[in-house]
Amino acid sequence: MTSIIKKSLLPFLTIACILLFVSSCKKEIPHQEENTKQQLEKKNPKSQDVYLFASAQKQDDLEYMNLLDFSELVGQPDIHYDKKMRGDTLEMVLHNIAKPQIIEIMAFGNSGFYNTRALINPLDSIYFHLENGTVTFHKADGPENNFFSKITSPEMQWPNFTGDITTYKKDVVAMRDARKELFDTFIKEHPETSETFKTSVADEMKFEYLYQLVSPRSIKPTVEGAVINNFNNGEGLLSTLRSSRYNSEKEMLNFNTYYDQVTINDFQKPEYVNNDYFKRTLSKMIRHYFAEYDYLNYSKETFLAEKKFIDENLDGELKTFTLGRLIYDYNEKGFGRGAKDMEIMQNAINELLSRTDKPSYTETMHTIQTSMEIIGNSIPDHILDEKLLSTTLDTITLRALLQDTKGNIRAFDFWASWCAPCIKEMKTTKDFKENLAAEYGTDWIYISADEDQEKWLKKTNQLQKYIPKEKHYRFVRPFKSKLLKLLKARKNNKVYVPRYTIINSDNNVALAIAPHPSDSITFKRNIQEIINRR
Repeated sequence: MTSIIKKSLLPFLTIACILLFVSSCKKEIPHQEENTKQQLEKKNPKSQDVYLFASAQKQDDLEYMNLLDFSELVGQPDIHYDKKMRGDTLEMVLHNIAKPQIIEIMAFGNSGFYNTRALINPLDSIYFHLENGTVTFHKADGPENNFFSKITSPEMQWPNFTGDITTYKKDVVAMRDARKELFDTFIKEHPETSETFKTSVADEMKFEYLYQLVSPRSIKPTVEGAVINNFNNGEGLLSTLRSSRYNSEKEMLNFNTYYDQVTINDFQKPEYVNNDYFKRTLSKMIRHYFAEYDYLNYSKETFLAEKKFIDENLDGELKTFTLGRLIYDYNEKGFGRGAKDMEIMQNAINELLSRTDKPSYTETMHTIQTSMEIIGNSIPDHILDEKLLSTTLDTITLRALLQDTKGNIRAFDFWASWCAPCIKEMKTTKDFKENLAAEYGTDWIYISADEDQEKWLKKTNQLQKYIPKEKHYRFVRPFKSKLLKLLKARKNNKVYVPRYTIINSDNNVALAIAPHPSDSITFKRNIQEIINRR
């Protein structure tokens, strides 16, 4: 389960990451005592803090600011990520940064979306400014990190797959070459650029290119009739080809040539384990190219095939990461419901826990274990008695709410007004949810983890075009919610959203952690399987 700090933004360049890496938000209760930088360094002498200072032409743009630290298992922000407004400047602190790495910076406000990346080093202080949709770095780090704004310009966007895979490959290669030329020119114009920056960015660009091949981009319409031009197919190349009307291309495509003869040896680079596109591409290549099976359906057979490949070809940090991603991804797809599947998943989790004690790995594994343990169990009475608020500010118990719903399947959508991915899901899945309701009798219930009642009410008003207000409820005390604790969406003084849970008509937990509705194929398959088991 990924987590994004309060008031986060779905990254402009990595919408598929909502499907693949960046899929949830977290809000943390303020610490009673403020840890000083010296205290943290004493506890972690080998790690250092990185300070980032953001200003903006319009202060509203700073309200929805977020950072992504790709050293985590699923691309989530660092678990010790802090931020605080000081006057007109937003101060953000990333702790435990032991070596150089690229992070992502994103924000949105009344003036639009902001998205870029930055290379950070231990002990860095980085200053940047938001204005007219552009992020500008200044002071000593400016010349280097301003390159990312150049490479994310509209002219440098990756092409979309439009039905012909040969044309798509040529277009991707052309864009790769154009980006490399831009990078080479930038380096010549800025001779002061560090060797660390040159190497890190070159690696990032190489694996970003491979990622475009294994997860082709396409145009995805939204409910508002607009288009998203940077949607990478999380189900990989074969899924893209199957959905194409050019069926003959499936037989003609030479995959070795298409992937530039890449082999697993090209990924034997543990020094890149904190590189976003390296990690994304490695997992995707194993799933869609290296591992051998006839059809990817996230079954026991494909899980074991991928694990066998990992065991035989990777070790050290790379094996730890790919095993963790295998477990996480399959759990997100609903694998681990049956007794045999649970045993396979549990064995893999135990193996991973024996390999690492890194919090982002261990906490994710413990969450998955809990989600499997409560499948098939009824919601306890003391949780059914938990009180919620309606948009008319009337109180209702969870028990009464479930009794009032008429669907064969009840789908909980846990969200918050400050969670941009939550809201994006609501807006882009309206038609899909209506189809599920008509076909399977699925009833959606939206429960907010907002502490601020006024902000919650304001956001529900803004969402009326997508969701009727009578479908919205709010936890009276989100950070004390027993339901969120049961589902492991509340832990360590944090609330994690978005989270989706499926309850059957007997009030039993059918799926504690359901796929995002935007992953419509997998979500629908899980609904079908739940109904078939009744």
